[in-house]
Amino acid sequence: MHKAACIGSLTIACRNLIHFAAKTVDSYNEAIQVICGLMLRAHDVLDIDDIPRASAKGRLVDIIKDPLIIKTKGSSKTTKASVKKRLCSTCQQLGHTK
Repeated sequence: MHKAACIGSLTIACRNLIHFAAKTVDSYNEAIQVICGLMLRAHDVLDIDDIPRASAKGRLVDIIKDPLIIKTKGSSKTTKASVKKRLCSTCQQLGHTK
């Protein structure tokens, strides 16, 4: 079986398990026990303890935070010094507009 087919069938099975486990507390506890048992069996069969793990020291920790608030409406908050002065349309000088 192709890897994509395996991933797809496992995804569907896990989705069904999630819906089953979410119905009651007893079904949740049952699902957790079964999953822990499967993980222990997988560790024993695959001998995962011999696989070297990367240390977490050098990695950045992903932390989910609130997004930054960005104003999308209203006038921009520019300083008065940075506002471009109006020029005369005829002579292009400051101080008058016509």
